[in-house]
Amino acid sequence: MKESIGIGVFAYNRPSHLKRVLYSIINNKIKSFHLFIDGPKNKNDLENIKTINFIAKEMNKKKFQIFIHNQKKNIGLKKSIIYGADRLSQKYDKFIIIEDDCVIYKNFFTFMKKNLKDNIFQKYDIAAIYAFQFNEIQDTKMSLHSLLVSNFIPWGWGTLSNNWINFRRSKKRYLKSKNYFKNLKTNKNFWSKDFINYNYNKNLRYIVPSINLVKNIGFDGTGVNSVATSEFNTKEKIPNFIEINKLIIDDKLNLKHQNHLYKKANLFY
Repeated sequence: MKESIGIGVFAYNRPSHLKRVLYSIINNKIKSFHLFIDGPKNKNDLENIKTINFIAKEMNKKKFQIFIHNQKKNIGLKKSIIYGADRLSQKYDKFIIIEDDCVIYKNFFTFMKKNLKDNIFQKYDIAAIYAFQFNEIQDTKMSLHSLLVSNFIPWGWGTLSNNWINFRRSKKRYLKSKNYFKNLKTNKNFWSKDFINYNYNKNLRYIVPSINLVKNIGFDGTGVNSVATSEFNTKEKIPNFIEINKLIIDDKLNLKHQNHLYKKANLFY
């Protein structure tokens, strides 16, 4: 029997960033998760990875259960995410993925667990859920509820294992038809590109929160796949109302979300 929800945290060579992320997870009363650590490219990476392992092992001594997976060689973010997601999908019915630059806010796991349900995914043709929301779209009344959108930003996200397994078995046949990125000027080979195109061709959508639930701290110039910018600086906002079970389907809001993504996509895609 598979266990219910697995959590995977992905790290490489930024121990200070990872430490903030790990504490944000622990502050959400999560005591068990998997830590996937990519291998080193050089001696400096090796020292950072040793520090990351030390941090994780020290946390394990404090009654936290962190399952540590180290790569011997550097395989890059794309292969690291795929490797970890494959492992999680074999062990759990659902999984949540958090990278080492995504500090999560208080209601993150509540939002994830409420929406990571088979009946919701099937009823609304959902590919995945994620925790980021643009500042310009956040609910002005500070009501935390769920929105349906057509775009994917993998900053704290989750899906059903069967969804991921079906994607992995697809053998890229979907790339020969519709291309989600034809209107985006990008040549980057980021990990989520194939996943997004697969879901786009199957007309699947995503659930996002009306209030942002994650802070991406990777736009400080340290990230391998992102530029330095203050565009995504956010502060945690405590909702006045929590109505996560309320799923709003709004085509105008979805278009607004898409336009914001298109304007800013070159910063992270």
